[in-house]
Amino acid sequence: MVTSGYPLEVFHPYFGYGRVLTTRWAGTMVLVCFDSGLRKWLFTHRLKVLRRGEKTRPHPQAEKQELPATLQDEKEAAKMVEAFRLGVVPQRHIENFTFGRDKEIRTVQEFLNGFRGGQALIIDGPYGAGKTHILDYLSHLAINSNFAISRVELDPFDVTPFRPRSFYREVTRSFRWIGSEDQNEKDFRGFLKALSKRIDKIPDLKRHPVLHLAASYIKERSDVEESFWNWIEGERLMPQAIYKKGNGFPTFLDYSTSADFYCYLLSGVGFFLKNLGIKGLVILIDEGENLEDLVYSWQRERGFNFLKGLIMTAKNTQGLNSLGQLKRRVKATGKEDAGYIDEIGLIHSRIRPYPYLFENPSRLFVVLSLTPSQWRYLRVLRGFLRSHEIIHLSPFMEVDYLTIFERLLLLYQRAYPSFSQDDKMKKFLKRFLWNRRYNIRTFIKGTIEGLDLLRHYPNLRKEDFLRLSNSLVHLRRL
Repeated sequence: MVTSGYPLEVFHPYFGYGRVLTTRWAGTMVLVCFDSGLRKWLFTHRLKVLRRGEKTRPHPQAEKQELPATLQDEKEAAKMVEAFRLGVVPQRHIENFTFGRDKEIRTVQEFLNGFRGGQALIIDGPYGAGKTHILDYLSHLAINSNFAISRVELDPFDVTPFRPRSFYREVTRSFRWIGSEDQNEKDFRGFLKALSKRIDKIPDLKRHPVLHLAASYIKERSDVEESFWNWIEGERLMPQAIYKKGNGFPTFLDYSTSADFYCYLLSGVGFFLKNLGIKGLVILIDEGENLEDLVYSWQRERGFNFLKGLIMTAKNTQGLNSLGQLKRRVKATGKEDAGYIDEIGLIHSRIRPYPYLFENPSRLFVVLSLTPSQWRYLRVLRGFLRSHEIIHLSPFMEVDYLTIFERLLLLYQRAYPSFSQDDKMKKFLKRFLWNRRYNIRTFIKGTIEGLDLLRHYPNLRKEDFLRLSNSLVHLRRL
């Protein structure tokens, strides 16, 4: 690594983005200051050079900011400030508060415009790089591009990939689409009701045992009981529920080997959306790296199998729409393992095996967000996609942070018209936050909290900010 012309901007898969401060041992090691504040000596071969900076760079200037007409109202601006205090960008104003991501947004829009019946993307970036925000923006673009959307946030305890039923349940809970007839937003129940009204005009629906059964049941009844909805939405049923084995309704298995059934079910939902005038189903999966945090190796293996199967289903992989030859699974020790395995290497349930793909095309658009990691399962998941289907979130530049600050300052002044402060203190706060930023979310929250301090304590001095900052650093170390 040539280190002439500081500062070098570099990337490390575990520590994230940073800048080279100095070198030693003939340039084989460098001291890096990461965006998190961590300073660490590392061998140069473990770092990737992102951009070679200049020895002297002009001080960045934020773009001139103006509030859109929708935020000129004082009450609306105050609501936005409260959301930003939590580090959240409200969905309805996401276009007005997205900075430094023009390239990524254009790429996503191109994929939506060029959708041909199946697609998968990975959003790759370190913690705090704005992956969740990009997913929010993507959902906004998708529903405006005539897609249905669902949002799933994985965690190791409740919504985990080795329990496919919990994943399917989150898909149905967050399912949203715009009806072409009345232009109203509808949910998963609205989707099934719309299918039931068109059941006679959709001959292919008879080939899907679950969706056809559900649509038929809804059509025959004027008032559908809640226990039915719990069954079809993947919720846990009470013991007295009638939707169980023996009554004609297939049981929604909660086993880790039942990934085939839920991929089959989701691909069926995507396929029949076309009959409602919808292009397909966009499934946004946040916190995909939680697969790495599962406790047991069998949980990680079967969680990986589900995510792999879902991506392959979304990409309409050849051979997934039939079971083919199934074999019993065997552990490395030679003992028999749970489930079957097909010719592609995907796991199937022994109780009731299904093909992963109902029909080609699946009309699924799966977007998975991941943090940079060389863990083998996540590396294999990336290998299923082509290079242009992996969107790497570049680090925010200083001008992006300063532009965000200026926009938030305008919003704050609109929310609190009586707020006024010396320009020198505002400039100091801007530089204070930039020098102590951890990621974009903490920068946004810190901006609002800093402006709160200036509003409530108009005589606050620079030394008070510095003392408060040192106290917070000490508390973090404790």
